[in-house]
Formats: sequence, C-alpha cells, structure tokens
Amino acid sequence: MGIKDRQKREKIDRIALILRNARKIINAKGINSFTIDELSEKTELSRGAIYYYFKNKYEIFLKIITDENFKMAKIYKRFPENEDCLKWYKGLLKEIYDYNKKNKIALEILIYLAKNMQLEKNIKNKELRDEYIKSIYASTEKVHIIITKGQQKNQIKASLAPFELAFSLMTPLLTFLNLVTDKNYNKMLENLYKLDSSKIFDDYVELTLDALKA
Repeated sequence: MGIKDRQKREKIDRIALILRNARKIINAKGINSFTIDELSEKTELSRGAIYYYFKNKYEIFLKIITDENFKMAKIYKRFPENEDCLKWYKGLLKEIYDYNKKNKIALEILIYLAKNMQLEKNIKNKELRDEYIKSIYASTEKVHIIITKGQQKNQIKASLAPFELAFSLMTPLLTFLNLVTDKNYNKMLENLYKLDSSKIFDDYVELTLDALKA
C-alpha cells in the first residue's frame, strides 16, 4: 500500500471513529451535553485532530444526519408499491416512523440543528453541505414518486408541488415544523420522545394525509 492509499485509509478510519463515538455520547447523554472535549477523550484523538476533519460540532452532527438520510433512502427503495397512493404513502410514513423509533439519534440531531444552525453560517465545508443536500434528495425520492403518481391518478392534490411536499413531509420533525402550531408541536414532540407510537403516529398520519387528500 502506497503512502497516499495509507493516508486515505487513515482518514476514513479516523472519521468513522469520530462519528461512532459522537453517536455514543449523544445516545448516552443527549445532544445538548455533547462536547468536543469528551469526544477527544473517547476517541483518544487530540482536539486538533478532530478539528482537522470537522471544524465544529455542527459539522459532526450534519455528517451523522447525512449518513442517516442515505440509510433511509435505501429502506424506502425497498418499500413495496401500492395502486392506492394514499395507502402507499401511509405505509411509507409507518416505515419512516419505525426507523426513527429505532434510531432516535436522527430526530434528536434534526431537532437540534433546526433550532440552532444556519447551514451556510455554521458549515463552511462545501463538500459536506453538498453531500447533505444529496442525501435529502435521495431520502425524498420515493415520496416524490408517490406524490407524482397520486396526482396523476387524482388521488392527491394536484396543486401541491411534488418535491416541495416530499421535502417538507420527509420526517415527523419537518412535518410538525410546517403543519402544526408550536404548542401542538411541543406536545407531539414530547410524545415522540416517550416513543408513544399509538399517539404520535396517529397524529402524524392524520396531519400528512389531510395535507395530501385531493
């Protein structure tokens, strides 16, 4: 193995080490308690070494959520089609919910970033920003297809822009931010963190399907 190949492998391994331990810290203590100092201790890397790959914690969080988006995109691609596009969409919502229930970290990071981050201001790494945008497209592609077919069959409101709707409804977080009041959002968010599937999923499906119905 040449020097360049070894350096490339070391970079991949170190980034994986950083992200793996960042996940562990967030899962154990919550995202608000995350610090670069603790990450440095867990990874046995200096702060400088961590900052070489990620300029701040926002870049670490964005990379984690980008990876989650690509994982969800693979799940959606395997999801079976249905001639009834509303039933198809409802089934996909359930798939999204089940995934996020098992991977609570994704929603926790999304909520944190939505409240605290301006992408251009806090993420200077253009490559990382571009990868995140690609992951959004990948994770909303299936929803876009469902909505487009539903509109063609007059099963979904034709006035709604397919990609915009796909983007705004791609996770419970973004749906709540777009469709409900702060009061209701906080209540639903509380149910979500309690993982009260009987309550949160019913409310989520009702909101999204009401927005879609022709």
